[in-house]
Amino acid sequence: MKLIISIPFLLCVGIANAQQNDSLVIRMDSAMVQSKFSITDALKKASNRREVIKSLIVPGAFIAYGFIALKNEDLKEWDNHVKDQVWNSHPHQPNHFDDWLQYMPGFSVYVLNGLGIKGKNNLLDATRMYLISSLAMTVVVQSIKKISSLPRPDGAGKNAFPSGHTSTAFVAAEFLNQEYKDRSPLISAGGYLAASLVGYMRLYNNRHWFKDIISGAGIGIGITKLVYWVYPSIKRKFFKDKPVSTIVLPYYQNGAGGLSLIHHFHY
Repeated sequence: MKLIISIPFLLCVGIANAQQNDSLVIRMDSAMVQSKFSITDALKKASNRREVIKSLIVPGAFIAYGFIALKNEDLKEWDNHVKDQVWNSHPHQPNHFDDWLQYMPGFSVYVLNGLGIKGKNNLLDATRMYLISSLAMTVVVQSIKKISSLPRPDGAGKNAFPSGHTSTAFVAAEFLNQEYKDRSPLISAGGYLAASLVGYMRLYNNRHWFKDIISGAGIGIGITKLVYWVYPSIKRKFFKDKPVSTIVLPYYQNGAGGLSLIHHFHY
């Protein structure tokens, strides 16, 4: 009788142990898969971080040049040399072509979208990144202007460094580049060409020194690259996916330019 009872008992214990072992294996396999995904995500993030750091080398160098040139006598001489070549040796009347050209690369994003040539992001996300970049750039540039108090080459104020027009133009150019660089390098090149022309016009109009232009370009490019990098985190934290209709257009009127925002909420 004891033998008959013991055999079923041993069978039950064996089955229970097997089930526990299977469960353990399943849990271990699940942990291994999760670990593999975690490692893959970490590697992707690290790779993305390295790419962003590499992309900031050039704009960072531009910004560094501007700050070094504020004190370096040789670079100050170069500023004077550029002014002599562009302004003193060829007297001319200033023009306001750069007042609206600074917005053209950004405006091009909306024109291309209107033509059915879509960029990397939907228009709402792209607009948000453009506005955030422009706002951050404005805060940075105006703060540096107040601290540096560098006189303009034409003597009209002490807010030359860095160039706000050039920073605005290169924010727009990098915005265009981020949205369309995967479609055509010619589109990106066109945006940078327009922004570079804005920088030259600031020299042509005797409104800025060479270092103001270089640093302004670096600030515009660098800030926009950073905004595009961190925007996914900003979107998750601050923006909810609500249906909206938004369009941003540059404007120029009576010697002043800016951005007009049209935003329609759906309730």
